[in-house]
Amino acid sequence: MSPAFFMAIPLSNASPSRCPQCGAETGDGKTCAERFYAKLAEAEASGRQDVILLAARYALAHPQTHSAQCLTLARAVVQFADARPEHVC
Repeated sequence: MSPAFFMAIPLSNASPSRCPQCGAETGDGKTCAERFYAKLAEAEASGRQDVILLAARYALAHPQTHSAQCLTLARAVVQFADARPEHVC
């Protein structure tokens, strides 16, 4: 097969304006990680108590960048938060 054949195969189903892991729109030029860190800083600065839940949900939406142990803990955090009627996120 010619090299042109391999160059024609898309490496990802995601378009350049979408996150390859979660599929979120990234048309503003910011990655999901950049958005996450901005939200995290905002949550910590305002004293919000849902910082761990925010991190857990981000990890589950981006599983390729987190370890199996992290994902197991993230699932437990989300399940616990969802079971509580007053969960914040």
